[in-house]
Amino acid sequence: MILLDYHNVIIKDALETRLKNEKFDPIDMTVADFDGVTYHISTPEVKTILQISLQWGCAKELFEFGAQDVLKREYGEYLLDTAEQGFDVTLAIDLEKVPADTRDELIGKVSLLKRNLLAAPFERAFNEQQECEKEGKTECKSELMSIHYREEEAIYVKSNFDRITVIFSTTFKDETDKIFGKVFLQF
Repeated sequence: MILLDYHNVIIKDALETRLKNEKFDPIDMTVADFDGVTYHISTPEVKTILQISLQWGCAKELFEFGAQDVLKREYGEYLLDTAEQGFDVTLAIDLEKVPADTRDELIGKVSLLKRNLLAAPFERAFNEQQECEKEGKTECKSELMSIHYREEEAIYVKSNFDRITVIFSTTFKDETDKIFGKVFLQF
């Protein structure tokens, strides 16, 4: 069985090396995640200012569903108004200004950049459902949110007065994957 971490291990390691060991070596690394996400971890101008950029094909959709607000809430001053060219989101961290007592928290948050970006439509759906429930509505006019996170694959999220419906559209190209998928979905 393969267990995948929900945070990006390479980002976490890069931050831990620099923050915990106070090792401010220059870096310029591009990392591809298994689902089409590309990260660029670099110190483009000064070796103490680390930039982490993310590019994802569905980022535009996620921003339509409130991702900018989620990112501002989670990353505050670290979130740049303009992302690095060719990327959708860029964080810039002045490593010398991160207080020692907040380093672990920051490392955790930054390594969850993709997760926090993807959280936007789910947070929106939960807020809509909660509002409908609070108002005692038996019908909720919410938008079907489509997130095309991979080529030929999508996640659909819709809130209703008493539930949130999430549909994962998945394509199995390899015969072995089709068999595993079928067995998994039958249980």
